[in-house]
Amino acid sequence: MPSWGIGADLVMVKRDELPPAGAYQLVIFDNADVAGVLGYHYLTIEGLPLGKVFMDRSQGDFLTRGLSHEILEMLADPDINTFKRHGTDWYMVEICDPVNAWWYLTPNGTIVSDFVTPEWFEWWTGSAPFSYLQAARSPGHLAFGGYIPIVRDGSYMTLQASAEGRPDHPALGAALSGPEPRVGGRREMRKRILSGQELTRSTGA
Repeated sequence: MPSWGIGADLVMVKRDELPPAGAYQLVIFDNADVAGVLGYHYLTIEGLPLGKVFMDRSQGDFLTRGLSHEILEMLADPDINTFKRHGTDWYMVEICDPVNAWWYLTPNGTIVSDFVTPEWFEWWTGSAPFSYLQAARSPGHLAFGGYIPIVRDGSYMTLQASAEGRPDHPALGAALSGPEPRVGGRREMRKRILSGQELTRSTGA
């Protein structure tokens, strides 16, 4: 992922084998442990990134899109503690969510997720491209089908793209209050960070 200055070597590990020491882990499960979720990532008790992707046979080959989504976001924010501030809102650095519905084919025909570039978080000063497929047309633009989790006034919210997929700032989309964060989950950990209970790599704008 040259635009983010990061990359990874992928190694397949069989069910009865242990992953290399210090490796990020992404595990495929038959059934979801969270209703309605196809994948997510958080940290192990050792503080290493751990992603989960759940088989949804109705999606067919789209499993690889979910896998790439989690891999890319684990690489961009492995400690799940990076925010970008815009005004009084704190945007979580989830780089595939703003272009969640967008994907492309690699040269070998594999379906992979689109992702936004660092310039997407630079708001009105960033320069194109703002996502790999340029589905995001300006800083902070949520492409059709996209969303971004934020913390506003201490409350977790998800900003959704407008129904027409207009190239608008996400604040013009619908702000939906999310459920209370699960203890030990990503959102609960991020709320502790913003409240000053943990170290943070947040940056202002």
